Amino acid sequence: MEIVIDSTDDGLVNQIGKFLKHYPDYENILNLPPAKITTLGEMLKFFSFVVTKQHDFKYFGLELTSYKDLLRDGNPLLLMNALPVVPVYPAILPTTSNQGVVVFFREITQLCVATRKMTEPMAIALGLIKLPVIADLIAGTPNLISKSSNVGHPRLHCTLGYYEGYEVWKDSGKGFVKLDVSNKPDYVDNSPLPTTGVSEVWAFKAIYRYNNVQIGNWSEIVSVLVKG
Repeated sequence: MEIVIDSTDDGLVNQIGKFLKHYPDYENILNLPPAKITTLGEMLKFFSFVVTKQHDFKYFGLELTSYKDLLRDGNPLLLMNALPVVPVYPAILPTTSNQGVVVFFREITQLCVATRKMTEPMAIALGLIKLPVIADLIAGTPNLISKSSNVGHPRLHCTLGYYEGYEVWKDSGKGFVKLDVSNKPDYVDNSPLPTTGVSEVWAFKAIYRYNNVQIGNWSEIVSVLVKG
């Protein structure tokens, strides 16, 4: 189970918010230090405020730039509109928190894993596992390569990522047929080798699998010289 912390500000705010929202459902199982959960909530509140204000000021900057450009290069016969409104802080500001939101949240996720009680469905509910986007999986193409040295059985390799595995199809001279399914990046074709002294070219191609069915595009064909 791979824990993923969102690298974007908005994504991080949403991720921590989801974690804190659903943590009470698993509090009796994970039993994390209450003080850490409280601190995380305080950090989220302040971080969310700062991120929102950053967006406000960024948008204001864009508006002011457009206003300036129009003032500089616009129609001399037209009057400018009112200046863009400058964002302001509320009368009552949120309490500042400690630094290091990402570091602290990562520490909490590691505590969750260390309990050895957090299941994958639980991690998904807490927002700690990033689920694959089906559209991205459909667009995927296996980066199939040969790791063979023309000695022994062909060894293939393909990055898996979020895929469950890949189908290996083989053409040894009579057209492609499905050879096997590999659930690991490396795959060895243990088919009988040619007769001693004989060389053959075997061709391979692959397609990813997800939820136990084919998905995505076919890989490029990889040809391997096999010697008996």
